[in-house]
Amino acid sequence: MFLQKYRKAGFKQKFMFWLGLTLVLSIGVFSIFAPFITPYSPREIVGGSQNPPSLKHPMGTTKLGYDVFSKTIYGSRMAFTAGIIASVLALTFGLPLGLVSGYTGGFLDRLMVMLMDALYSFPGLLLAIIITATIGPGVFNAALAVFVVFTPQYFRVVRNHTLSIKQETFVEASRALGASTLLILIRDIFLNVVQSIPVIFSSNAASAILVLAGLSFLGLGITPPTPSLGYELSAAQRYLDNGIWWRALFPGIFMVMIISGFSFLGEGLNEILNPPADQG
Repeated sequence: MFLQKYRKAGFKQKFMFWLGLTLVLSIGVFSIFAPFITPYSPREIVGGSQNPPSLKHPMGTTKLGYDVFSKTIYGSRMAFTAGIIASVLALTFGLPLGLVSGYTGGFLDRLMVMLMDALYSFPGLLLAIIITATIGPGVFNAALAVFVVFTPQYFRVVRNHTLSIKQETFVEASRALGASTLLILIRDIFLNVVQSIPVIFSSNAASAILVLAGLSFLGLGITPPTPSLGYELSAAQRYLDNGIWWRALFPGIFMVMIISGFSFLGEGLNEILNPPADQG
C-alpha cells in the first residue's frame, strides 16, 4: 500500500520524506558508530581551555578542555537513543490502551479518556519538568517523564481510529461469525490502525527529543558526566558574550538536524499516506 501511494505522491512529498529519512539515518549512523567516529572520549580532557576550531579539534574545546566534537556526537547519540526509547515506550502503552478503550466503550472508556485528557491538557515540557523535579534528574527519569507526556497522544489517535473502524461492515461480520474480542482487535482493528503509527511516531519522536533537550537545558534531564546536547547548549550560552561561539553552534546544528529529520519524515509520510483530496 505504501509503495502504491508513494508512486502517486508529488515531488514535495517525496522530497520531504527522503530529506527526513536521510537526516534520521545520518544521526543514527553517528549514534551507532560514535566510538569509531570520535577521536577522543567525551569525558577526557584533551586540549586547552576554550580553544577555537582547529585541525586537531574541528569543533573546538570547552572551558575544561573537553573536545566539543566528541561531546556533540555522543550527545546526539544520547538524544537519539533516549528519544526513541521514550517514544517506543509511549507507543507500547498508548496503542493497546487506545484499542481497548475505543472498542469496549462504557465506563472503562470514559475513565481512561478522563485520565489521558488530564495528562494531555498539561503542556508537554511543563509536565515533564514536574515529573523530573519530583523523581529527580537522570537518563532513566527523563525518558520516563517523556513516556508519560506522550502516551496520551498515541492513546487519543488510536482510540479515535478504533471508534471509526469498529463500525465497519467487516468488523460486524467478524462478530456475527463468532470471532473473539481479542481476534477482532488484532486482525480487524489493529491491522488497520497501525498504518497511521509511523506518521505519529516520527512526529512524536521529534517532540520527545526536544522535550528531553529542554529538560537537560534546565538541569533536570540528562546531566554530566553523561553527554547531552541540551546541557551543552545551556553551558555554552554563558560564554557567547565572550565570542566563544563554537560551543553553542555545533551542538545546536546537530539538535536541529535530529528534530528536523524526524519532523520532515513524519510530514512526508503523512502527506504520502494521507494525500489531500485534490491529489488523492
